[in-house]
Amino acid sequence: AAPGVLEAAATGYPIAARIPAGHWAATTELHLVFLRSPAVDGSILHAESRVVTSDADGGLATGRVVDESGRAGAIASARLRFVPAEMQAASAPEDWPPVGSGASSIIELLGAHHRRDNAAAGLELEAAESHCNPLGNVHGGILLCASEIVGNSAVTPEAEFQTTSIAVAFVRPCPGTDPLTFAPRVIY
Repeated sequence: AAPGVLEAAATGYPIAARIPAGHWAATTELHLVFLRSPAVDGSILHAESRVVTSDADGGLATGRVVDESGRAGAIASARLRFVPAEMQAASAPEDWPPVGSGASSIIELLGAHHRRDNAAAGLELEAAESHCNPLGNVHGGILLCASEIVGNSAVTPEAEFQTTSIAVAFVRPCPGTDPLTFAPRVIY
């Protein structure tokens, strides 16, 4: 799910560059499809994107994550809507905890930890400035990443499932001033 953070930024920035004065670009949908397992050897991944369409209300961009040889590992799309900035304004705590220094996993990098309540897997994500956009809301790519981690952890380890796609629809802003709890529900 970590490439989701990269691709959310890559697909969002070209649309955000078209924001009208007094507005902010809010991600409303984010989709990521994996074509192969991402490299975990420390090699560099690159994100590419292009705007498919944009107007006074927002836009749609597509992109892909490629490895150092140019092979595509994931494709993505993001829909953003322009909203008045005052609708999302949030004040940030003055004492944000540091996140990610010395991390050895994506969970540590996010400053998260697994939890178990009533036999259901879950993830708690601490409030951190690095998770937020300038208005204090958690970045859509961070939410996508944490959602995939917790969804994957809810499936039995013996199944050895591998994520092939992720689709997230954001219905409202997610202020980054308080810890977040991700609670999965296995449907099938």
